[in-house]
Amino acid sequence: IIGWAVEVTALLVLAQVMHAATFGAYHASAVSAVHRFFPGRHQAKGQALYSGLSFGAGGSAGGIFSGWAWEALGPSLTLTASAMAALAGLALIATRLRPEPAPAM
Repeated sequence: IIGWAVEVTALLVLAQVMHAATFGAYHASAVSAVHRFFPGRHQAKGQALYSGLSFGAGGSAGGIFSGWAWEALGPSLTLTASAMAALAGLALIATRLRPEPAPAM
């Protein structure tokens, strides 16, 4: 939406609200996964890995790619490519993530 409807304020507001909600859901899920995969005294290590890989390495790679793509493809196609990457991630999660078993009562 942001890449293709930049002149429509209502759509930009909608896109930003959706971005806030999906980022919040992503972050809450990621922190929950860190607690699941790094129990007890290993949680700080898991949190460091999460921060370093997602915000450090991921942010750097995204910044490099988006800078190149912005110049080569333009803003609309760059933002579309980022949306496609997010959809690919969703597809991986939907097809590969196994639900956590319910605790025994």
